[in-house]
Amino acid sequence: MKRDRAQDLIRTEPAPPRPELTPAADRYASLDIARGIIMIIMALDHASLAWNAGRPALCLEGAVGFPPVEYGNWLQQLTREVTHICAPGFQFLAGMGLAISVWRRERRGRSQWQISGDMLLRGLVLCFCEFVLLYYVYGQIPFFFAVLACIGCNIILFSVLRKLPLGAIAALCVAVILLAPFYAQDEAVTPSAASYPVNILFNITLAAPWRFCVMYPILPWIACFGLGWCFGVLYERGDLPQGNRLAAFGGTMIAAAFLLRWFGGGYADRLPIGDGPASAAFWKISKYPPSPVFLIATLGATAVMVGLLRPLDHSSRLSRAWKPAITYGRVALFFYVVHFFLYGTYPIATGTKSQYRLATTYAAWVAGLIVMILPCHFYHRLRTRYRRFLRYF
Repeated sequence: MKRDRAQDLIRTEPAPPRPELTPAADRYASLDIARGIIMIIMALDHASLAWNAGRPALCLEGAVGFPPVEYGNWLQQLTREVTHICAPGFQFLAGMGLAISVWRRERRGRSQWQISGDMLLRGLVLCFCEFVLLYYVYGQIPFFFAVLACIGCNIILFSVLRKLPLGAIAALCVAVILLAPFYAQDEAVTPSAASYPVNILFNITLAAPWRFCVMYPILPWIACFGLGWCFGVLYERGDLPQGNRLAAFGGTMIAAAFLLRWFGGGYADRLPIGDGPASAAFWKISKYPPSPVFLIATLGATAVMVGLLRPLDHSSRLSRAWKPAITYGRVALFFYVVHFFLYGTYPIATGTKSQYRLATTYAAWVAGLIVMILPCHFYHRLRTRYRRFLRYF
């Protein structure tokens, strides 16, 4: 009897219910597909960077120290701006995936020190990929701080920040997005080793000397990662609204961004709106640094995509049409690193970089996606077999 009472006192709460998943390796098909779709769109952007003669040489929307981007026609502008979802989507889905992984490891009884150590290692691996594996892709610029390094640092920071209440994390992320115009730099910053720690927090530095440049400072990009973390926890708990409601929430964010762009003036976005929605200038929004309009719109689009795909988590058999996206999405880091070399090798080797028509660029993009299917498939099988060593890649 005493033993039963003692057991009642120490009894812990049962783990929250989790939605039933597809049979494949206990993964969320919706997230793999969403990640794969973003990789496909990103490949278009980088194929255009290597092949497209109509893409402006300095396509850095809103970046301090650079003139506004001028596109030759609406299709060129659409080709570029449709890819704006990629960087926020990377951050958001990385936060979601990490939150789900950490939640499951906690349920399996892993210690907090083990979990934090694993997160630290994951972050360092991403920084290694950025600074070493992509060194030649970035023109041999040492310590070029781009999206992988930014996500890696966010993972390291969340090894500590994850201890905050979920509501506090969400509130801080919203504040970081809405306050971005007040802490983002107004003048070009000269990169240097001494200013590098401050720059990776706040400043975009794309100028000579070409060392220690920063393209994706932690603020405000960590807000995208943090909101993804919050969504991931709710996703795993089963507390996130159903797919249609989540998609509607994302649509509301897009509508809010549209209104903010129209009436928010310089606070909403540093680029002028031209003559309103009928002009091309209205749809050019600042990415470097990202404005509130940019982040709200692209995160809303990501939420719409995840919401629409969420019913696939409960499907026993997925359509073959989703296979390419799933293949890329399950090995996103491998795809990210390899595709730069795939799309850039021929134009650079032949001295024809950025000398092709847009139609040729699209053909090269599709051909590259086809070529990438088998390597991604075999790498997924290899990583599954040697997961102990390759799970960070």
